[in-house]
Amino acid sequence: MPKNNWVRVVAVVSRSRGTASLEFVARLPLPARIGSGAASTRTSNLSLPTKSAVLAIAATAVKEDARGRKYGANTFNGKLDGVRVLGRAADEAPSRLLAAWDFSLQMNTACILDISGSCRHGLLINAPARAMTGHAWTGDEVDFRLIPSEYGAVHFHDDDLEDAGWDVTATLVLPADLTSGIYAVRVQGDKVGDNIPIFVLPALGGQKAEIAFLAPTFTYQAYANIIPGDRDYGEAGIAGIQAVTVARDLQLQAFPAFVGSLYEKHSDGSGRCYSSFKRPIFNLRADHKNALIDGPRNFGADLYLTSWLEHIGQRYDVLTDHALDTERGLLVGYKVVITGSHPEYWSGRMLTAIEQFLSKGGKVMYLGGNGFYWVTGQDPARPYVVECRRGYSGIRTWQSEPGEVHLNSTGEQGGLWRHRGRAPNRLVGVGMASQGWDTCAPGFTKTSVGASGEYDWVFAGTEGDHFGNAGFAMDGASGDEIDRHDIALGSPVHSVVLATSQGHSHFYKLAVEEVDMITDGLDGTSDGRVRSDIVLIDWENSGKVFSVGSINWAASLAWNNFDNSVETITRNVLLQFLSSP
Repeated sequence: MPKNNWVRVVAVVSRSRGTASLEFVARLPLPARIGSGAASTRTSNLSLPTKSAVLAIAATAVKEDARGRKYGANTFNGKLDGVRVLGRAADEAPSRLLAAWDFSLQMNTACILDISGSCRHGLLINAPARAMTGHAWTGDEVDFRLIPSEYGAVHFHDDDLEDAGWDVTATLVLPADLTSGIYAVRVQGDKVGDNIPIFVLPALGGQKAEIAFLAPTFTYQAYANIIPGDRDYGEAGIAGIQAVTVARDLQLQAFPAFVGSLYEKHSDGSGRCYSSFKRPIFNLRADHKNALIDGPRNFGADLYLTSWLEHIGQRYDVLTDHALDTERGLLVGYKVVITGSHPEYWSGRMLTAIEQFLSKGGKVMYLGGNGFYWVTGQDPARPYVVECRRGYSGIRTWQSEPGEVHLNSTGEQGGLWRHRGRAPNRLVGVGMASQGWDTCAPGFTKTSVGASGEYDWVFAGTEGDHFGNAGFAMDGASGDEIDRHDIALGSPVHSVVLATSQGHSHFYKLAVEEVDMITDGLDGTSDGRVRSDIVLIDWENSGKVFSVGSINWAASLAWNNFDNSVETITRNVLLQFLSSP
């Protein structure tokens, strides 16, 4: 059978004749020499399933584990569409339709409907991909909601995992008066243990803090159990650091069934568009180190931010992306919202919530880089699953197949928010510009505006025009993934660039969405667009934004036990925001 083409397969079993046959006809776009085939065999003692049997689709059999949970054996990689079963007794003619499953119905559920009238409905196990182009797709429409009949396929993978299926062995009841924050549930066994993080939101109706730290849990989930060393950044020319395998990565290697970030491909080469947190996530731990920078990234790096708030004695509440996506009014009552170091994956509801917060005088401190980048959906039927369809642009490890850019969870077009008219520049003044990893990331230099007396309050307590030349990540505050100010991309014309990074190496390449065609000189040594900018936005309604445009900022904030210029600047802005009306 030709790969990556639709093939119509017909299998016929005759108990009376003792024969079984298989035929296929490929639906190739043009005539081909390998377009059809057939095979048959004679067999004795042929047994057919009884009425109570369970039929497996995309597997050779349905089995049960010791706890009675069903799973498929020898699972299939590929798409199926239009599965039907017909049958007749020896004295019957013609055949009767026994079952016909239409995968284009109820695509946002795990249900597979039988439209034959026999009500032999099915259940999808482990969340194979839905809203996928079927054999009837013409390419005339790319939104599955407008022509679902052409999206009658399910893409099955042998490495799909929706739920690890572990039994509940313990239940922890949190104290009613527990302060909002990031905690860990400590589990211990025979000489081994683990600290599993949990995010405790403020109690409903309770007294809110003035500050909310928004934990980027969508991003944590997108990177969940990413395979370290799966791609060679050095060979790609964007890293001058040798990746170091750490203990948590070895743990993942020992349990490969739990692999499945949104950066991997399935075993058949298709991209992973779903990520579930109903499995152990080894890199969502305080002790996890990123293999490339040999230090904390994402969750671990965000603990620098919450530790800083505790260090300066500021009370704060912890919120999550998952809560912001589903709970209206979650930000009401807060003065300042602080982001994580890498809030990359955002839903439209989350963006709207931040916009409304700013419109009512709220203050946002974007203390990271590569934020507000990918269109992301939280599955309403399975809130433990997030979805991202990469589209055809942006810095990505795979791209969507034609016609498969719309998210099944929300129906909206995926890809970059920039291509939906909601570039991060419009929201926080800066947007993704470049990424790179080397042994020494640069710091920042004040602009002429930043050095003017009007913004002395931002830099009070610091000396000179240069700062941020130290940190726990690559020894500098501007590194990893960085954002720049750009009015052409929507940065407000009245936004103020206080400082900019200088001297990025050739490992920092311009983001691919910035380039019309590949040319020489698109790196940090020669292209002025490869930089991160520190920006202040003051809206007429008292809403304010402070953006630093760098993932490394948090690691520099914590340098020298929070005694450094990056910390001083961040604290100055926070105290000013808290004192503003």
